[in-house]
Amino acid sequence: MGALLRVFDWAATPLGPLETWPQSLRTATSMMLGARHPMYIAWGPELLLLYNDGYRQILGAKSFDVPAVLGQPFHIVWAEVWHEVGPMLDATMRGESIFVEDQRFTLTRNGFPEEVYASFSTSPIRGETGDIAGVLCV
Repeated sequence: MGALLRVFDWAATPLGPLETWPQSLRTATSMMLGARHPMYIAWGPELLLLYNDGYRQILGAKSFDVPAVLGQPFHIVWAEVWHEVGPMLDATMRGESIFVEDQRFTLTRNGFPEEVYASFSTSPIRGETGDIAGVLCV
């Protein structure tokens, strides 16, 4: 996934080229890519999605359409669960850390609706000026 992130055309996204990313985003991305557990970052006011190899399993078939997922707003990638996840991400962007255990979702990952149960935690990521700039989810 790290190699893919480096060759992806970030200039076509609101994040811009990798070399212009704030240090806090580069650090969080490096940490996420080195982790074995499924993780994603939702960055900026648009909550643009970055993810590691472990998270590709959660995305299912969506992970094969990289331009439709990587760097796209979370609410577009996961429209079917946005009503459940959106308030949690909004709360994290306001500074709350959240832990959820056995949250039931119905996801379409591989062409069929699937009922899944997920446990995860979200934490705010601070930007260069100390403001909350994104969310890290494990």
